[in-house]
Amino acid sequence: MSERQPGTRSRIQEVALELFTEQGYEATSLREIAERLGVTKAALYYHFRTKEDIVASFMEDRVAALDLPPSITETLLPVRTLIAVLSEELTSADDRFAKLVTEDPVVSRLTTLPSIGPITASAYVAALDDASRFGRAAQVASYLGLVPREHSSGEQQRRGRVLRSAHPAVQSLLVQAAWRMSRSKDPRTAGLRAWAQSVARRRGKKVAAFRDPNGKLHRLSPVCTHLGCLVGWNPAESTWDCPCHGSRFKPTGEVIAGPAEEPLTPI
Repeated sequence: MSERQPGTRSRIQEVALELFTEQGYEATSLREIAERLGVTKAALYYHFRTKEDIVASFMEDRVAALDLPPSITETLLPVRTLIAVLSEELTSADDRFAKLVTEDPVVSRLTTLPSIGPITASAYVAALDDASRFGRAAQVASYLGLVPREHSSGEQQRRGRVLRSAHPAVQSLLVQAAWRMSRSKDPRTAGLRAWAQSVARRRGKKVAAFRDPNGKLHRLSPVCTHLGCLVGWNPAESTWDCPCHGSRFKPTGEVIAGPAEEPLTPI
């Protein structure tokens, strides 16, 4: 039997991370990873049986790259075993969930949209319940809390950040889906991307800004380079922190802790 080629394994990880970033983890399948690599699923299975195995491999590589004492390595072995068991259970749960999704025609139809997976589609349908009670799309946005705060008086209209009063889990899923779609290269979403870009030009983009002790202003994109969530300022640690998966960045954008590997993009 031929040995597994380290270069092939690294290429699979690289392509998988690209797809996870472009269209989201839940919306990416092993088949799509294999297609972008130009190999069969059987060839992909030779290295990784599931998406969870690919994610676990990132941690294994990080641990292997560290020059740890034998005692620490031995301590981490049970954790790695636990991750493997959890990965198998998550794969089984995903399979059961996918089967349930196919039985719901509305959820199945929503998953045909680029960057929308079964979890986002199911959460959206469950939150709306009977969609016929909404007369127009604006009412749905208001119900889900996807409207700005109002600080207006007289003729002055001041709008703040998006409300967090209703369905925060669904809000988070929809916002992540929007970010994935905006960064996707799928031609099916070209119209939506053009519309979003026109809104951004009209209203301005969010910026992660920090002025260092020397007075220099550092302007960064607030989009986490892992999977596209928006980072927030942590005043206690003076860091930019991602609320989704825990990545942390220096005030100037460099990575402090993963899973992100690339720094925040300067503007």
